[in-house]
Amino acid sequence: MVAAAVAVVAVLSPARPTGTRVADAVWAAAFAGLVALAGSRSRPGPLLWLGAIAALAAVGGGGAGAVLGVAALAGAIALVALDRRSPTAGGLVAGLGVLALLSGHTFGPTGLPSVVAAVAVAPVLLAAWRSLGPVGRRRTLVAGAAVAAVVLVASAMALVAALRVRSELSDSARQAKDALGLVRDGEVAAAVPELDDATTGFADASGALGGVLALPGRLVPVVGHQVEAVRRVSAAGEELTSAAARAARQADYQSLRSDSGRVDLVQMAAMQQPLDASIDAAHHARQVLDDVRSPWLVAPLAHQLDSLGRQLDDTVPTAELASRALGVAPTLLGGGSPQRYLLQFATPGESRGAGGYVGTYGVLTADGGELHLETTGATEDLNVADGGAPRLYDPPPGWDQLYGEFHVGRFPGNVSADPDWPTDSDVARQLYRQVPEVGAVAGTIYADPTALAALLEAIGPVYVPSLDRELDATTVEDYLLVEQYAAFNSDDDATNLARRQVLGDVVEAVFDALTTRELPELQDLLSILGPAVAGGHLKIDVFDEPGRALVDDVGLSGAWDPTPGADHLSLRSTDLLMNKIGVFLDRTMQVDVALDEAQRQVRSTVTVTLTNRSPASGLPVYVIGNQQGLPMGTNLSEMAVYSPLGLEGATLDGQVVGMSSQDYAGGHVYGFPVEMAPGQTRVLVLHLVGRTAGEGTYRLDLIPQPLAHPDQVTVTVRDGSTATLFDGPLETRQLLTAGG
Repeated sequence: MVAAAVAVVAVLSPARPTGTRVADAVWAAAFAGLVALAGSRSRPGPLLWLGAIAALAAVGGGGAGAVLGVAALAGAIALVALDRRSPTAGGLVAGLGVLALLSGHTFGPTGLPSVVAAVAVAPVLLAAWRSLGPVGRRRTLVAGAAVAAVVLVASAMALVAALRVRSELSDSARQAKDALGLVRDGEVAAAVPELDDATTGFADASGALGGVLALPGRLVPVVGHQVEAVRRVSAAGEELTSAAARAARQADYQSLRSDSGRVDLVQMAAMQQPLDASIDAAHHARQVLDDVRSPWLVAPLAHQLDSLGRQLDDTVPTAELASRALGVAPTLLGGGSPQRYLLQFATPGESRGAGGYVGTYGVLTADGGELHLETTGATEDLNVADGGAPRLYDPPPGWDQLYGEFHVGRFPGNVSADPDWPTDSDVARQLYRQVPEVGAVAGTIYADPTALAALLEAIGPVYVPSLDRELDATTVEDYLLVEQYAAFNSDDDATNLARRQVLGDVVEAVFDALTTRELPELQDLLSILGPAVAGGHLKIDVFDEPGRALVDDVGLSGAWDPTPGADHLSLRSTDLLMNKIGVFLDRTMQVDVALDEAQRQVRSTVTVTLTNRSPASGLPVYVIGNQQGLPMGTNLSEMAVYSPLGLEGATLDGQVVGMSSQDYAGGHVYGFPVEMAPGQTRVLVLHLVGRTAGEGTYRLDLIPQPLAHPDQVTVTVRDGSTATLFDGPLETRQLLTAGG
């Protein structure tokens, strides 16, 4: 009677010996009933053994299992103390113990709870066996042999089914992994046949493992888990590759392009659902891989599944980003209402924190997916003369302390003063709202000559009527940085006005072509524009929150975001003479980092070598002159070093100097004005000190200033030995790692 009751209760236990619910209930009931029956024939000693192990195994999980285990142990202790055998009490103690073991508390490596349960009940079963007579033992042996034979045959059938699909499943996992890699790399069309083949393979494997041949094996403990695990992986793989193939056909984001200045928003909207379905399938597949992962899986298959899991981890974030872009882009492209964007064209010849002084502005309009350059103008025409009321704006925190001397309310070209473009962008939005031909805008675009060269590489050459010449990706930078000044080699107002008009014509020609020509496929476009974006030469900020989050995540916003937990370093120069002499400034930076892991200290010596290659004559005053009475060709620049480390001291040409210090975005900025005559070289050295992260790994985030010529940078780290982490032009951001 007790054994039957225990068997009924065991049906409700969470034990899953096979992974198939009905079979699990039958096996749990049979096992629990058998142990309870054996307990009714056992001596107190084996029951104490069972109760002690059950209590220890179950108490860590708490809840009902712990209560059952403690009750079994208490009952067994009572039987030992009374030194008596009671079939009812023995069956109850054994039943409580086995129910505690079946409570579902897991611990240790895979299979250990089952081993512990077997060790716990073995003495009770042995004691019951010894209590049987010859007939009882014979019947028990026959019943056990019959069960073993059935289990053996079922396992053999499952093994045959698994062997039939093992190779196919492994190949399908490999094909799926390769196809996902192709999708991630933008080769969507090439991924489709691989995905189709993988879908077929996964479907065949899933069907075979869910068929008649494998069914008996699915009802066998342990074996059933393996068959079910592989079947689930096969089914999830089929769902994943089928959804991915459907998305690759219907949501090939690489096929999105601007045709005559228009992006097809209907096509974009149609891509959302299949792409999201493939992402859901990928998440499900990843969860299945995690759920079924077991050391009992066949090694080659386990290797392919692990590799597929890593590929999912690499690919899913890209797909999720693409899905977010599909959701946000229609709004940004004027799908609901026209969107206007403020264009800020900067020249690094007059350097500012974000790159260069903004000399030309414009308005780019997006309406229903169609792009149009609405207007362009020179920022000098927006300057407010002395005596006039400056444009009002609400400065961001710290702006007045750092950039008050630039008076952006009077001189909007100085709006690029901060290294963080979203900060500059917010100021620009406020200022240009007061310019009648601009007004309210949805975002800002920063571009410099390097960005225009990248755009021309994508769209081809443009003809500029006012120049009567064609500019292309190989000539536009030289023209904008040097040739234009030689062509307009005069300082009178008429010549300066003509030069500004031609500069606007160049910008207008490039953006007109951008908004009217067919662009390359998305992958090719990203490949062309990627270096300009990574180097900070092309930046886009939008004021809609989902849009801003998106451009931040794809690295378009130009946000100042040093890697958390890492050291960071950025050298920024700002031209203080308001000329265009920055194009002649060469900068090199030697960074020598000394680590003391024992003290968790980092010391960094930053040696900045500056060479002014400017001529002393031959170019207009507005290029190499100044209003401070300094000789022609003189470069006077505020050199600023951004770092989270503290400044111990600094020298200029070996002489101690006092650098200004300001807090900036969780770190510091150290500044000092350096004057350089034509042809002169000067050396600024900073000694920085701070604490390491203490993780055995040192990371340095090198953040470049987008200028006409990239800095030449060498970084060495000394930690017992010396290692060179970087040596070359700092064209894009670099995250360097030493140790670990």
